[in-house]
Amino acid sequence: MNNDGRKIYNSERERRRKQRQVRGFLSLVFTLTIAVGIGVLGFNIAKPVFRHLNDNDSSSVKNTEVTSEPVYTYEILTFDTDTYTDISMPQTTDEPIVTGVFETEISEEFSETSFVTSQYSSLEPDNNDITPPETTAPSSASYNSAYHLSCEDLENISNLRSALSKAVHQTGCTTVIVPLKQSGGYIYYASDVEGARNSTAVKSNLRLDEIVSEITAEGLSPVAEVSTLYDNIYPQIYTVASYKFADDNQTSWWDNSQEKGGKPWLSPFSDYSKQYLASLASEISSAGFTEIICTDFVFPPFRDSDVESLGDYVVAKDRYQALLSVAYAMEDAVNDNTRLSVSFSAADAISGNAEILAPSEMNGLAVTPVIDLAAFGNSVTTFRGEKFDLSGSAFNKAAGIIEALESVCDGLEMTPCFTRSSLSDDDFMQVLKAAKTLGYDICYFN
Repeated sequence: MNNDGRKIYNSERERRRKQRQVRGFLSLVFTLTIAVGIGVLGFNIAKPVFRHLNDNDSSSVKNTEVTSEPVYTYEILTFDTDTYTDISMPQTTDEPIVTGVFETEISEEFSETSFVTSQYSSLEPDNNDITPPETTAPSSASYNSAYHLSCEDLENISNLRSALSKAVHQTGCTTVIVPLKQSGGYIYYASDVEGARNSTAVKSNLRLDEIVSEITAEGLSPVAEVSTLYDNIYPQIYTVASYKFADDNQTSWWDNSQEKGGKPWLSPFSDYSKQYLASLASEISSAGFTEIICTDFVFPPFRDSDVESLGDYVVAKDRYQALLSVAYAMEDAVNDNTRLSVSFSAADAISGNAEILAPSEMNGLAVTPVIDLAAFGNSVTTFRGEKFDLSGSAFNKAAGIIEALESVCDGLEMTPCFTRSSLSDDDFMQVLKAAKTLGYDICYFN
């Protein structure tokens, strides 16, 4: 028997190996077919979903203000003259002006970018009006000013009340100036000073306490005005208070003959003059007046022949000291609640012709210069050579005159007084504002 026959075992194993390869290939083909089918089917199902999601995402990008988180951007701000009219920043070029780079925030409250610049507290997107708020010119009531009564207002109580009503309701003043003693010597209140009564100087029956009571009842402050040395009444009776001829020191000097209307003057060199004026100041102060403005610290217009008759002392360089001695006598007579001030022409003071104005010798005295704007031009130069510009508005003119007065008054306490008749209503307001701007709490008008 031949042992080299077919190897049945090995052939069977080879056959099974080939069968496994065929089945593996078919399984792979089947798996791939199933996968492709599932992929195609899944894509067709998922495509509308992806499209819908993409649409929503695009929409969310376009509407960034819906997000809850703030988004920061940077804007370069420009103000084109065609778009804005900026009245606070003058344009020096026709090109747009870049004012700066600012960080801005887009929030849920605004649909447009809002921004803040250093020139404006805010710029509202829906309101391009950047005009500053309108300022209203203050009325005279915004300032402390004084209303000047006339002598006729003091003839009786009815006239006084009528004048005070006008002062309160038409002028808005805070103070009333009462002319108790006028240039020439007449007195417009019922004085208790014996010399005043005996000289027939008294022209009114109103008592001082009545006058003060009526003024304060209106909420106003009473200020008295008293003429001092321009007095031709008192020295007619009390000749000891007049100028005397040098040869006998008894005969009163008159400024002209009686036939030509001549009259005597109160002399600052006489102690009787000082005593008379001090007595008037004392009773006025005791009645409650807050201030006494003393006017007419003047000398008569002496001629050469008068100097020969009276003596050289009436024209001496130091004669101003006699004027100051009268002012100090009156100042010593008033109480602590009354201020005494010396009045003179502003033009005279600036030019150096107000004799009583000697700042270094006026300790304790205040001054009230009278300013007539019509008497000044476009500039003024003081006697010291300082020049002040007065051109332009009434405000500039008033301010320049006050500054010139401050220069020549050398720190004296001062209250400016303006001539009202030379001022229009608009100029009146400009003058008030000028005085206020320069630090004066009150200014007077006569």
